[in-house]
Amino acid sequence: MAEIHHRIGIKASAERIYQALTTNEGLASWWTNDVTGAGVLAQLYNFALTVVVLILKLLS
Repeated sequence: MAEIHHRIGIKASAERIYQALTTNEGLASWWTNDVTGAGVLAQLYNFALTVVVLILKLLS
């Protein structure tokens, strides 16, 4: 299987980046609001993602 690598630049302090990646609040601020498990070593992070499908029918 192919490996995918991404490199991005971030203009923030190391402390802000650490908080964004290791706390539920930080992760929720840039992905999904429903996050649990962050900040605990070897804990699974749970991201509740919802897919919404909108079907419209034109009646006239």
